[in-house]
Amino acid sequence: MLASGFTSARVTQSLFFGIIASSILVSITDTKYLFYIQVVPHLWGYKQLWRLLTWQTCYTNSTELLFAAMTIYHVRIIERLWGSRKFAVPLPPL
Repeated sequence: MLASGFTSARVTQSLFFGIIASSILVSITDTKYLFYIQVVPHLWGYKQLWRLLTWQTCYTNSTELLFAAMTIYHVRIIERLWGSRKFAVPLPPL
């Protein structure tokens, strides 16, 4: 079951290109300061809960982006084993 690239891994491919595109967009628009998160002023003081979602999807430097892309690229193997539908479903609460 050797396959190259993102063959039979649609969810991983979407995550891979989405993270790269969002990081490039943030760099071009020069809005990196919006994706920096601190608990005290941002979450508790100003109630900016949207930062919890965007902080994980956008990387502000090339090293973080490289390691995230490599990690997601290697996760494609798990998606091939489980299937795209089971891979995309979140885990049930304990």
